[in-house]
Amino acid sequence: MRQPPIIRTSLENSLATRSFIARPTDTGYAGVYVHWDGYPSHHLPLLLGAHQYRSTVTSTPCAGT
Repeated sequence: MRQPPIIRTSLENSLATRSFIARPTDTGYAGVYVHWDGYPSHHLPLLLGAHQYRSTVTSTPCAGT
């Protein structure tokens, strides 16, 4: 007896790569849950860019002070 072919939809072929990005706080951790694209290769450039921007902004003196 011959089996019918398996038909897969695009949702069945998609796998979520979950991640949680957090930072320590006084009471534990604060962060955000990410359902898709949780690979370090995706998030690391974003996090490094944000960190470099933040350190540049906080180390630059304000005009007029």
